[in-house]
Amino acid sequence: MERLFDAGALDVGYSPLQMKNRPANRISVVCNPDQVEQLATVIMHNSSAIGVRSHSCERFRLQRKQAVVSTKQGKARVKLIFDDNRYLRLTPEYEDCRVLARASGKTLQQIYSEVESAALEQLNLNDQGKSDE
Repeated sequence: MERLFDAGALDVGYSPLQMKNRPANRISVVCNPDQVEQLATVIMHNSSAIGVRSHSCERFRLQRKQAVVSTKQGKARVKLIFDDNRYLRLTPEYEDCRVLARASGKTLQQIYSEVESAALEQLNLNDQGKSDE
């Protein structure tokens, strides 16, 4: 997985499955079209795979901006999600929240809530509200 990210993969995931009556794993890689061949080679050189299937699809994305907020536990990054210029929601960064939870002894859920509240207040997002669409 790390080698795929290092080679430019946008996302990587594994799914268990049965192939020819034996357990196996499917690896799914999201990448830009110009990276398909390179990432297929990484898979074949670093696994037991002797072939790779490729499928093209469209990708739709909302705009996002990153910000850093301060909490009692420390700083954390958040992604602010927009559709054009309309604020929709925010998402605390998992890794930052995991580190804060471990250091503070609080649950991940508690840290997520603290980071979200801090972001709404510090970034003046309370007035913008969330979209119900």
